Amino acid sequence: MTAVYGRTRSVIETGVFLTRLSRDVSLPQHVREQAKRLLRHYPTEQAVRLAGQCEAIRRDESLRLPLSSGTLHPILATWPLLDPFFCDSMDLDTPKSIAPPALAT
Repeated sequence: MTAVYGRTRSVIETGVFLTRLSRDVSLPQHVREQAKRLLRHYPTEQAVRLAGQCEAIRRDESLRLPLSSGTLHPILATWPLLDPFFCDSMDLDTPKSIAPPALAT
């Protein structure tokens, strides 16, 4: 599975790409309209980063939970097991722990 920083960067870059497509007058009108339709419900960069911040808070708070899962509500007991979907890093090009895979040429 994709690393969280790569997934975050990819989602943000896809939004930028769709925006460029929607504004490129050299493309056929139906292509620009499809890009606009897709963007209508696509997350903004700010929304993706906010999701990453919320997941970072969840991760930090889950580390404070007691070690005994018997005292926790079942949904809280699974928090530490969940991998984040997005990251909150503003610098997505330099991941903190794992280097991005090399691009195939």
